[in-house]
Amino acid sequence: MVSNDPLSRWAAIRQLFWKRLVHFSRNYRMLVCVIVLPSIFEILAMWFVSQRLEDDFDKTIKLSRELYPRTTQFMSMEIPLNFTRDVYGRLKENCPAGAELTCKEFANSQKSFYWVLKTLNEYQEKRYGGYTFNESKSMVWYNNKGYHSMLAWLNDMNSHMLQVETNNTNYKISAYNEPWELGFQEFSTTSILRQAGDSCLAFILLIAFSMIVAVASVYLVNERVKGEKLQQRLCGVDAVTYWAVAFIWDFMILILGILVCCSVILAFDMPVFTDRQQLWGIIVLGLFFGFACIPGVHVFEKCFNDASVSIVGIFIINVIIPLFTLSTVVLLGVVGDSPIWDEWRHFLNHRLFIIFPQHALADGLLELCKNYMVALTFRRFDIDSYKNPVNSDLLQAHFTSLFIVGVFFLVLNVLLESGLLGDWKEMLMDHLEFLGIQKAKQFDELKVISIQNSLKRNDKNAVSALKVDNLSKKYGGRSHYAVSNVTFAVSHGECFGLLGKNGAGKSTIFKMLSGQLRPTSGRIVYENPEISYCPQTNTLDDLLTVRECIEFYGHLRRITDLPKLVNSILESFQLESYRDVLVKNLSGGNRRKLTVATSCCGRTSVVLMDEPTSDMDPVTRAFVYRTIDDLLAEKRAIVLTSHSISEIDQICHRIAVLKDGQMLTCSSPESLKAQYGGYYNVTVYCDQDKKKALEKEIRRKFPLGKDMQVYAHSIKFSIKIENPSREGDKENGIDLPDNLKIPETDTTTSKLATMNGGHTLSQLFYDLSNLSQQISGCVRYAVNKCKLDAVFERILDKSEPSDLRRGSVYNGIDNNTSAAMGGSPSTGYIHNGYVETET
Repeated sequence: MVSNDPLSRWAAIRQLFWKRLVHFSRNYRMLVCVIVLPSIFEILAMWFVSQRLEDDFDKTIKLSRELYPRTTQFMSMEIPLNFTRDVYGRLKENCPAGAELTCKEFANSQKSFYWVLKTLNEYQEKRYGGYTFNESKSMVWYNNKGYHSMLAWLNDMNSHMLQVETNNTNYKISAYNEPWELGFQEFSTTSILRQAGDSCLAFILLIAFSMIVAVASVYLVNERVKGEKLQQRLCGVDAVTYWAVAFIWDFMILILGILVCCSVILAFDMPVFTDRQQLWGIIVLGLFFGFACIPGVHVFEKCFNDASVSIVGIFIINVIIPLFTLSTVVLLGVVGDSPIWDEWRHFLNHRLFIIFPQHALADGLLELCKNYMVALTFRRFDIDSYKNPVNSDLLQAHFTSLFIVGVFFLVLNVLLESGLLGDWKEMLMDHLEFLGIQKAKQFDELKVISIQNSLKRNDKNAVSALKVDNLSKKYGGRSHYAVSNVTFAVSHGECFGLLGKNGAGKSTIFKMLSGQLRPTSGRIVYENPEISYCPQTNTLDDLLTVRECIEFYGHLRRITDLPKLVNSILESFQLESYRDVLVKNLSGGNRRKLTVATSCCGRTSVVLMDEPTSDMDPVTRAFVYRTIDDLLAEKRAIVLTSHSISEIDQICHRIAVLKDGQMLTCSSPESLKAQYGGYYNVTVYCDQDKKKALEKEIRRKFPLGKDMQVYAHSIKFSIKIENPSREGDKENGIDLPDNLKIPETDTTTSKLATMNGGHTLSQLFYDLSNLSQQISGCVRYAVNKCKLDAVFERILDKSEPSDLRRGSVYNGIDNNTSAAMGGSPSTGYIHNGYVETET
């Protein structure tokens, strides 16, 4: 059913691409972020630019008095001639009629001049010209606030003079103001400003690309947090394959986004983006930006544990960085106007800030627009100054910087995923440690080597599925160990349980066993490197169906008969009705069942199960218990942890009790109960007024009682029951000595109770019965045997704090640093279950 050939890289790549394709096709939010939102930004920006007003100052203007409607003009005539009288009469006929808009007439020009000065404030923006005639002299008056007033009134006078001279009113002179275009309309000031506005659209492209790149973090964060990435690695997908698929897929998504943006640009056909090689420059610059920024996202996604926070955070960073850098460059250009400021601005823009991919993209887009506008200006003089964005040196620095940054992030991600940076950090910390600490660590290394030698000498013929030898883990620069000198082995077909309170080191051990953490010292040896791991979280893709999840992990586990596997899991875990249901629509219990099923499929020698029955009801737990029985029947080793002690007692063959990162004891549940158990819980019920007398009598009769708890109507305590010294008659399941006689007096009972250091079960019942007779009133009692929960608590209570110092190497070598060894550096160490070693 399982292929003997290892998982090929091509098969892993095919499955990872298939999973991403199915996920992407069903994730409409991601489609919106990649296609819809960037398109909306582009369309709105292009539409607003296309709907702008035409240039008001660049049109051809007809110079006439019609440019200044509803205004007043003045006229005067001195010593008229026939010609000037006729011209004056025609001008007077064309004066506007109305009370407010009249022509002021004066006898001479002097009076008109003083009238203009006197009524200056009254006729602001209401008087722009006038005429005065004196013999053969004709004069035009104009207001220089009207930019075209002089030419308008002068042309009007000349036109009327022409009509008088020719005696024909059909003749007319028309004057026009024709802007200097030099063959192109875009040379005007307003058109240059319009081109500058077009270059501001580069920021819209930056926003679009930034959003597309930020989307790449969502899938990666979800896979890492949920444990899917770890599951795939345990199935045989190495780091190179995983990140190669991630890079190729994210780069393909970026190409899709670039194509969408280009289609919008082509639809509006704006020359600043589409003329000549401008569009090719945008495409190539976007591709280099993706090559640099996508590996950066792969590195920084490790800083986030929530997908929504990651996409927002990375998007904001991608937008804020270029805004800050470009604002700084612009500010330097405004504040300083000297060669020194220019040198600083050039250094920041093309040397320092260009190491940021976001700035390289934004500045590159601005360079494209500036290159086009400069070339457009010089082309009016028949000079072609346009630089090809791809082949010239226009964007060479940007391309080089983006390529170097991309390679840097690729290498950094490989170092992080391989753990080399962590190893280098630990080596550096070791060299920086103080001399005394380093000496203590040398003793610790001596101890580890000694234990490992004992394992090699005494376990040559033993075959275990998993061996853990003196495993220790210290986080960073902390002075204590999270896990210290933990040693155990798990055989085929054995279920090994780790039991401990929160913070005891169970999760740290599981992380080291699954490869998530590298141990500080010690070693982990698997007979078969292929292992299965069922974590506390559900390692399932929410957008895959139940059948697709089983098939995906079945392919990675090299299972040949996938239909049989699917039917078997669905039937065993009662998931037939959810075959084609998305994981996100399953209940918590069904998700947990599917997680257990997909984690345990395949042919692995060791199965790690971290609280597999969490969030399960009792009925659902039965499926997990049955799965564990099936795994043990297949001779697969299981390492289990659970907060349910009864579950550990029921399933595990051996139990290791942990406290403060150290193993206190390791044995079967029966042995632990025999060694640390034997306690019974006694509850005595009485009236409230008899409580004090009852408490006093209990303390006298049961001096070895522990954990006494006094309530309103009852007293509860624990007492250890000793087995009789030799076999004989059995009373209530306890062996009694032959010479043991049940006493009749309380004094004799006390002597018998201390004969072997404690009570027997018969003595306990006798004393309780005698107690109920001594205390008047209704006295009742109940006796319950302590379960493994109490055994666990007593194991923890018996451990001395001095024996459980975290990081004991910093406090000197302690003989009792681990329950699995004893001895000293001078005599050698004895590992429990092995012979003494020589050092």
